[in-house]
Amino acid sequence: MEKALRVLLALIPFVGCSNDSPQSEDPFVLSSWTVYQGSLNGQPIFIRANTALKSLMHRERFGYRVGFAVPLLNPKPDGLPTDEEMNQLNGIEDEIEKLLLKDKLAFPAVVITSKGMREFVFYSGQPAAVRRQIDTLGSKVGGHEVQTYVEADSSWTIYQQFTK
Repeated sequence: MEKALRVLLALIPFVGCSNDSPQSEDPFVLSSWTVYQGSLNGQPIFIRANTALKSLMHRERFGYRVGFAVPLLNPKPDGLPTDEEMNQLNGIEDEIEKLLLKDKLAFPAVVITSKGMREFVFYSGQPAAVRRQIDTLGSKVGGHEVQTYVEADSSWTIYQQFTK
């Protein structure tokens, strides 16, 4: 289902707004987030993408996609989180970032929210070290189940789909 969702997401037209910040070539400090809004099978979808990474040279050094999919506990009828759960998801994002950024193992690239799920997508050049850190995180964070994966993605497929 995860791959089917990714394929469907690639077909969605988005409208975006940007929050620009200074540029650098260090992916661990690059930060210019853009929020895109669209719909997927009649339900809203929100994408937050770090568009500053578009300028990153030598992406192949970070050829692994790291994902953290978090099913919502109590989504609204449109599949989006309530305000209370949004705060919880922000806390989960902070925990994941702290885990991966402290040793510069992976950096955030995209956050997808739709259909009762939020997925945090990172890129890394150190898959084994990331897997070890994921093991320390466990499968539950703040009462939420967290599904994880680390897979090769030297062309940054998901990132490319959401930052065209």
